[in-house]
Amino acid sequence: MITTALVQRALGSFASVALLATVACTPAAQPAPTQAPAAPAPTAAPTAAPKPAAPTAAPAPPTAAPAAPTAAPTAVPKPAAAALTKVKYGLPTAPPAITTVGAYFALENGFFKDEGLDVEIIAYPGAVTAVRALLSRDADIVMTGGDTAFLAQANGAPIKIISSPVAKGTDSVVVAKGIEGYKDLVGKSYAIANPGDTSHVTAKILAERYGADPTAIDFVAIGGPADRARAILSNRVVASTMTILILQPILDAIDSGDVKVLTTLSKEFPDLPLAYNITRDDVIKDQSPLVQKFLKAEIKGYRWAKDNPEPAATIAEKYIKEVPHPLMTRGMRGLMELNVYGLNGGLTLEGIDRTQQLLVDLGALKRAVKADEVATTQFVDAVVKDLGQAR
Repeated sequence: MITTALVQRALGSFASVALLATVACTPAAQPAPTQAPAAPAPTAAPTAAPKPAAPTAAPAPPTAAPAAPTAAPTAVPKPAAAALTKVKYGLPTAPPAITTVGAYFALENGFFKDEGLDVEIIAYPGAVTAVRALLSRDADIVMTGGDTAFLAQANGAPIKIISSPVAKGTDSVVVAKGIEGYKDLVGKSYAIANPGDTSHVTAKILAERYGADPTAIDFVAIGGPADRARAILSNRVVASTMTILILQPILDAIDSGDVKVLTTLSKEFPDLPLAYNITRDDVIKDQSPLVQKFLKAEIKGYRWAKDNPEPAATIAEKYIKEVPHPLMTRGMRGLMELNVYGLNGGLTLEGIDRTQQLLVDLGALKRAVKADEVATTQFVDAVVKDLGQAR
């Protein structure tokens, strides 16, 4: 959900990153050389006789020459363990949600360690809280909502957008049986979270786009996704917008034919991201290799999840409790079908321009700024050059 709260300015001095200790092995002790055996004694001469007796059998050949003393082997010390650089990464939901759990794919697969990073993932209760942690130097990089980064920068926060891990919205427009289009919503009730929020404004834009008068639709403020789901299932309303990936009651109603998905925000608003990764300007200036390594590992994790939705569901279940495996797997497959992951970083300066204009149109942002004032593509460009374009 896009927030509109303001963010405080940068605080304090930046804490240095911690390093792990290195270890080396001690060489093995040298063995003593082998001692040479004694030489054999000669055989005694035969007794005299009228006729010479057959000579005594020839003495046994001397023992083979003793082996040369064994050289002491030189022990090869093991290389020192690579030092890992500590990175604190903040999430905007606590506990993680199916839409914000993606960094754990890189963590659990060891992709961060492959890049020499010791990443600690911290779940914060909201995008604004995550940004505050970044500005107070309790976090190095954070994920935040689609408009929060622009609002923070507009209020003087020294931050930049560095990628978009979830580059499109995950909401679906869910309607009751019998609703075939937006014109069918005229004179009927549509559940939103709050007046003037994204769920409300996008619904009005789509109604107008598809030939319905938005003023003729009764928009009812009901609250969160679970409450809006109950409203549509109880026939209090005939439509609403919500993320349904692991919302079991709605999925069951879809399976039974009682409700259906009319459209999705990822299709209707492809330039409206669900989440950005942001960091401070000083991190970009002083620790740019760290940022690039982090994004490379994270993007590898999202690409892995796209190809492995069921194992990705197993990882997600460790951090999102009480979701049955079949439901989580269905949710992960749903994410892949929506094609929302930023598999190539999800960020271009042209895209930033389009997003800002859309946010202005939605009323979430007062004015747009130059894209390079609020975002940098240097890191995702370098990562994609290294990894290649995702298919």
